[in-house]
Amino acid sequence: MDNHKNSENKLFSRNIVEFVTVAVEYCNFIENSQEISALDFSQATNKILPLMYLKASLLPNINIDEENSTEDFVNEDIYNYVQNLISAKFGENDLDCDVPETSSQNGENTTATISEILADIYQDLKNFAMNYRTNNEIVMNESLHNCKLNFEKYWGERLLSALLSFHKLIYGETDWESANISMNNKETDTSNWLISQRQQEWENEF
Repeated sequence: MDNHKNSENKLFSRNIVEFVTVAVEYCNFIENSQEISALDFSQATNKILPLMYLKASLLPNINIDEENSTEDFVNEDIYNYVQNLISAKFGENDLDCDVPETSSQNGENTTATISEILADIYQDLKNFAMNYRTNNEIVMNESLHNCKLNFEKYWGERLLSALLSFHKLIYGETDWESANISMNNKETDTSNWLISQRQQEWENEF
């Protein structure tokens, strides 16, 4: 009984709750960024990513007794939608970032675009946030364990690489007009947004 209580208390510790808050804020920002200009999007993201890195680095170690209890809420269609949304917003400013080649054994680097990296982070954080909100201790523990592991082994380094590109875009001589013209010329219909539809389905599940 005491072990269960200690585990429950740990799940709602300050560092975890603050991480959950920032993760949800990031996901909400991405999902509601359709009308935001590339410059405003860059400036906001350049602030939230360092905070996300800090809060993820403060997560405690989580021990899990079993695996495969969590659900992947972000499927390939949603991932592609998020990535394409950001890529279209940036246009030619969707820069290539140097990232470690995780599938390689020789430590070589490869590249990923800003939109790919932000979609990677979104996918992991959205899956985590949706599993965490189930209020099932086993699911919450595993989702925290997986998110912390993915941060350490995968998207933490990619986040830092994206930050360097955002710094170059914001403080360099970036042409934001072309991106704004491209975005403004597109007609949008919020009723058909994949994220909006899937979000409604998620809400109905809880």
